[in-house]
Amino acid sequence: MLEGRVITNTLKEIKRNSNYPYKEQLLNCDLSGLKELIKDDKLVAYCLYRLSTTEIRIDQFMKDIQKMYTLICIEENEESKNLFSKFIDLYCKMPDAFSCCSTSTFENLFNAFDDKKIVYEFYENIINGDIFDIYEDINKVNLSKILSYPVKARQYYVSDRSLLSATLNFYKKSDITGYLYSELNADDIIEEQLREDKKACGIYDVDKVTLAEMDQKLNELLHSITTLEELVNAAGDAAITIKAETTASKKELTKIKNSQLKSLQDGANKIIGSFKETHMKMVEAEQNALEQEKDRLITELQGLLSQKEAEILALYKSLKEKVSLNTQKITSTTTSSIAKIEDYIRNNGEIKELISQSSADEEFAKKIDELSKIVEAQSQGKEVIVKEVESNGEKKESRIYVPELILPHEEREVSHTPNFFLDQKISFQKRFEEFCKLKEEKMKNEGQIYHPKFDDVVKFIMQGETPYMYGPSGCGKTYMIETQLAELLGMNVITNGYILYEQDVLGYTNAGTGAYVPGNFYRCYKYGDIIFLDELDNGVANATVVLNRFLGKQNKQYTFPDGQVVPRNPNFRIVAAGNTSGNGRTAAYNTRQKLDESVQQRMKPVHVNYDNRIEEQILIDYPDWFDFAVNFRKAIESIPSDNGDEVNTIGTFTTRDAQSVKESKDNDTFTDEQLMEYEIVQTKDIDTLTQIEKRMESYAERGELKEGKKLLKLYKQQVSRKRNR
Repeated sequence: MLEGRVITNTLKEIKRNSNYPYKEQLLNCDLSGLKELIKDDKLVAYCLYRLSTTEIRIDQFMKDIQKMYTLICIEENEESKNLFSKFIDLYCKMPDAFSCCSTSTFENLFNAFDDKKIVYEFYENIINGDIFDIYEDINKVNLSKILSYPVKARQYYVSDRSLLSATLNFYKKSDITGYLYSELNADDIIEEQLREDKKACGIYDVDKVTLAEMDQKLNELLHSITTLEELVNAAGDAAITIKAETTASKKELTKIKNSQLKSLQDGANKIIGSFKETHMKMVEAEQNALEQEKDRLITELQGLLSQKEAEILALYKSLKEKVSLNTQKITSTTTSSIAKIEDYIRNNGEIKELISQSSADEEFAKKIDELSKIVEAQSQGKEVIVKEVESNGEKKESRIYVPELILPHEEREVSHTPNFFLDQKISFQKRFEEFCKLKEEKMKNEGQIYHPKFDDVVKFIMQGETPYMYGPSGCGKTYMIETQLAELLGMNVITNGYILYEQDVLGYTNAGTGAYVPGNFYRCYKYGDIIFLDELDNGVANATVVLNRFLGKQNKQYTFPDGQVVPRNPNFRIVAAGNTSGNGRTAAYNTRQKLDESVQQRMKPVHVNYDNRIEEQILIDYPDWFDFAVNFRKAIESIPSDNGDEVNTIGTFTTRDAQSVKESKDNDTFTDEQLMEYEIVQTKDIDTLTQIEKRMESYAERGELKEGKKLLKLYKQQVSRKRNR
C-alpha cells in the first residue's frame, strides 16, 4: 500500500509543478504494463519523475524504457536497478542517443560488452564527454552505424576495457561530426578502422588487384618478346631474299657496260645500307623498350619484397624485445627473492647463534665471510676478492664479479623531482652554463669530442622540445644520445627503434591473459627517462601519428589502454632520429616513409652530418687511413645522386668504418690490402669505384691527398682486379 502511494504522490507533484508538454497524457496513462515489468514502485516513480523533466513523448519513453530495463535487469537485484536508474538519467539528458537508433543497435551494444557497467561508461562518454554533439538534424542512419562500431570490433579485442578504450579513441581521432550531419556514408570510415583492428591482430588481406596487374604486365612482356622474334625472323628472310636477287643480278649485269654496272652496284649497296640501318634502329628501339619495362617490373617487385621483408623483421624485433623484457622481469624477481632469503639468513637469531658457536672452525668462518662479501657487493655490482689457501700454503686471489641487483620496472620508485638541467623553474642560461662546464671537463680529462650539433640538440631537450636528428648512417647520432647525453645529464636513455603499430608506444593487451603489457615508452613517461626513437622514418607513418599526443610540453597526463591515468614525469623527454629529413625515401634509404606533416611540425629538425674530428681522434695512430677516409668521403659526395637535391652518401666511409679499421689495425687482424677490399671496394659496383678513383687521383695531384697515397695505390689495384674479373 505504501509503495503505491509513491507513484500517486509523484503524479500529484508532476501535476502541480511540472512543465512537461504531455502532462495530461501522462496523468491518464495506463502504467500497469510498466509496473508489472519493473515490480518496484519507487523505481517506476523515479522514471515518471525524470520523464516529466524532459520533452520526450510518452509512447517513445515507454518503449525505450521497457527495452532498457529488460536488457539491464536480467537479474532483478539492487545493483542492476541502481545501474538502470543511472541509465535513466543519461537517457533523459539525451534521448536521441538511444531512441533515434534502431532497437537492435541498442540491444547489440549491450551484447557486445560482457559487463553492463562498461555499456554505461560508453554512453556516459558519448553524452557527457567531448566526443560529438547530437542535434535534431542528425543523420540517424550514420549515428546508428557509428554507435554499432563496438559490435563489429568485438571479435578483435579480448576484454571489455580494451574495446571501450579503442572505441573512444576511434571516435576522438576521426571526423565523426562530418558524417553525423551530412549525407556521407559512414561505412567507409568504419571499415577502414576495422581493417586497422585486424592488422593489430596480425590479420592481413591478400591484395589480389596488385597480383592481377603484375600478371597482366608479364603477359604484355611475353607478347612483346614474341613480336620481336617475329620481326627478327622476317628481317632474316628478307636479307636472304635480297642476297639471292643481288647474286642473280650480278650474273646478268656482267654483260652490261662498266659504267652501267657501277651505277647499278652503287644503287644496290645504298638500298642494302638503308635497310640495315632501319632494321637495326627498329631492333634497338624494341630492345630498349623491353629493357626499360623489365627494369621497371623488377624494381616494383624488389620494392614489394623489401617492404614485406622490413615488416617481418620489424615484427620479429618487436617480439624479441618483448620476450627479452619478460625474461629480465623473471631474472630480476628471482634475484630479489634470493636477496630476501640471504637477508633472512643474516638476521635470524638462531642462525647467528649457530655461527657464533662455530666461530672456532676457521674454514666455516671463512666461508661465511666470503658469503657476506658477495651479498654486500650484490647491491653495488662490483668485484669481490676472496683469499684462498692452497695445499702448499700459498695464498691465491679469486675474483668474483657480482652483478648489480636490479629491481623490475614496476618496483621502481616514481620521483617527480626535476633533473637540474631539465628544471623549467631554473633559468635556461644557468642550466646551460653548468652543462657546458661538465662538457668541458669531459673534453679536458677524457679527450671527448662532441659533434657541432650536439649543443643544439641539448638546448631543445632542456626546453622540453623534441629534436629530430637526421643524417646519414654511421655519423654518430646514436652515440651522441645513448652515451654522451646520458652521461652528462645523469639519466637513463632507452632506445625503442621505429614504430610499426600504435601498440609500440601505448603498449598492448595480452591475447592470452587479457592483461595490459606496457612498453619502454610507458616506463619512460612514468619514471622520467629519455626515450630514443631511432630510425623513426623507417616505421609506418599512420602508426607514428600516435606520438602527437606526447610531443612538446602540453601533455600533462595520459590514460593508457589499461585505463590508468599516468602523470607525465617532468624528466620525460623524447629524442628522435632518422636517415632522411622525413619527406620520404631517397636513393640511399629507399625503404623510408614520409612522416606525417602533423608529426614533423611538432619536432625540431637538426641535420647531423659526418664530423671529421671524430674520425681523426679514432684513427690518430693511423694518419694514412684518416687522410684516405676524408678524401674518399669527399669523392663519394661529389658524385651526383639520383636526386639532385641531396648529397650522395651511398657507400661512404662512416664513423663505424673508422672504428672497425682501428680495431683491425690495433689487433693486427687484417692487412691494409684486406681492409681495403672488405671495407671499401667489395660492396660497390665497378662504375662507382671508377668514378671515385678518378677523383682520388685528382686530389693526389693537387696535394690534397698526402699520407694516404700508399692506400690509394692499393685501392687502384683492387679496382683493377675487380674490373678484369
